[in-house]
Amino acid sequence: MKFANSSFFTLITLCILTFSTITASAQQASRSKVIDLAADSAFDQIASSLHKNGYFLANLDRASGFIQVQIVTKYTKKMLSAKSGARRTLNFLVKPNGKAKAQINLNIFLEERFFGGDIHNRSYYYAEKELLEDPTEYQRVWEELAKSMDDPTSEET
Repeated sequence: MKFANSSFFTLITLCILTFSTITASAQQASRSKVIDLAADSAFDQIASSLHKNGYFLANLDRASGFIQVQIVTKYTKKMLSAKSGARRTLNFLVKPNGKAKAQINLNIFLEERFFGGDIHNRSYYYAEKELLEDPTEYQRVWEELAKSMDDPTSEET
């Protein structure tokens, strides 16, 4: 009977480890893309597209391929809640990947905005939360970026 319990425990442990590895690799995969465009051109198009989409360009460094943008979202007011919004910081790293390809790595950091004062002396502050791991957030950014880079009507004339 001990052998059956030991085998069952081993099987459950193996399933949990396999599932967590698959989940982690799926989440990691959504944070990196390879596109058919030279790294310099990709850098220019990504920066331009993000700017057109309303992101605040915080840092650009062509030599390292680093693009940092921020966007602020407001929360709907809830009774007795100190949260008033959030700021997302997106860090892109554009690197060459072959002759005419670029690898783009993306990390999204979340900071929540809180009300910290009284009614007459309002003050707000940002509290760092975490590196977002939700693949849907990354997918939304990739889709928005691809749409604005591929859309010929979005180019300025």
